Amino acid sequence: MEAEFIVVSGELLGTRFALGPGELRIGRAESSEIRLAEPDVAWEHCLLRLREGRYHITDRRTGIGTYVNGMRVTDHCLEPGDQVGIGETVLVYREDAAEVPADSQHHTLLR
Repeated sequence: MEAEFIVVSGELLGTRFALGPGELRIGRAESSEIRLAEPDVAWEHCLLRLREGRYHITDRRTGIGTYVNGMRVTDHCLEPGDQVGIGETVLVYREDAAEVPADSQHHTLLR
């Protein structure tokens, strides 16, 4: 599966991040694969892991939280089109040639 995050809001607007099989860290730390320089973002804000063929995003118990489609989450299995909000940054999850399951709900984030 080829998957990526596309930044649609925030300092990194338009940036694409390819997602691989390994763990991906999002945060302010220099060691983060997706580094967000916003002061409210935690050093290790959240983790993205591939489990059983699906990407899961896990908040690292941060103060401001990690949001998917406007809802605060601790652990969430991503679906194509999901919008992940971390501080002022919004990333859209995308899969190449992904088909949306018939029982999937379409989500729109209003800001």
